[in-house]
Amino acid sequence: MQALSRKDRSAIEKVVGDTEDPLLGLLAAGGNAEECLEKLKQLSLPDEAALLNTRLGEVVL
Repeated sequence: MQALSRKDRSAIEKVVGDTEDPLLGLLAAGGNAEECLEKLKQLSLPDEAALLNTRLGEVVL
């Protein structure tokens, strides 16, 4: 949990064991709204999360 709160990518990679894990993608998706939403679209998110991302884009953009 400390690695998450510190956004410690290397520590999280050790736990999840996969550098392509969506959690790491979420950590990297910070920035302005348009850039964040584009980064989120590129992740392999579960259907419900992808739908929420789409709805967020409709509200924000």
